[in-house]
Parts: sequence; C-alpha cells; structure tokens
Amino acid sequence: MDSITKQICLRIIVLAGLCTPMIGCDPGIRIENVAPMVTAIGPVIQLADGDVRMFLWVRDHEEDPVDAQITLVNDDGSQVLLSITGGHLSTGLTTNDDATGAPHELIWTPPDNLIEPIQLRVTVKDWKSGVSAESQTVSFFLADGLPTP
Repeated sequence: MDSITKQICLRIIVLAGLCTPMIGCDPGIRIENVAPMVTAIGPVIQLADGDVRMFLWVRDHEEDPVDAQITLVNDDGSQVLLSITGGHLSTGLTTNDDATGAPHELIWTPPDNLIEPIQLRVTVKDWKSGVSAESQTVSFFLADGLPTP
C-alpha cells in the first residue's frame, strides 16, 4: 500500500470515529407523541328503549383527550357512521396510560337500515398525534350484544 492510500484510509477511519458517536447517540431525537389506541370495545347492550349502550376503553401514553369515530358495518358490507347521543358522547374523551385505558359509556340509536349480524369499527384521534389504528368487534347480533372484554 503506498503512502497516499494509507493516508486516505487513515482519514476515513478518523472521520468514521468522529461521526459515529454523533449519529448513533444524537440526544436531539425523541418521539414527541404516540398515537392513542382503543384497548377494548364492550360490553355492547341493547336497552329496553331500543338504544344501544357500549363501552369503549382508550389508552394514550400522553393522556391527551381523544375524539372517537364509530362505524357500524352491516352484514351486507354497507357502513353507517354512528351518531353518539348519550353517555360520554364522542369528543374530548379522557384517556390514561394504564394498560386497560380509560372506560367511556357511549349511547347510540341503531339505524333503520340495520342488517344483522353487525360489526363495530372504532378509530380515535388525539388532538396532537393523529388517528389511531382501527379497532373492530367480531360480528354479532344486537339482541345478543357483546360481553365485557
């Protein structure tokens, strides 16, 4: 190896030694916010007046409030965005960092075009990080409901 090649190799080694700690240990990189998640859906119970009571459990690492969007999927695949009319409603729901999340009671009226069995799909969005992954129930009949998870 000639002297020029040795110098180039030595410079590469020195530069690699200087750069690696700066790249590998950058204290400026940190995750600012983690998306919220639905940890459980249920129980789901049809009430005597025909309305439906469901419980939704939401976890967020930073404990930011969330808005929930619940979609009912009919057996034929058609989808209906549910209007939450009672309970904790669907905006500004509290969260916590516990593994189970914070429970929320939501009440809604089944749509007229209900084709059973149905499935519920839920997404939650906190006011900082964005939308969570979609969570869904198994298919079920309203009269049977869903048990507590």
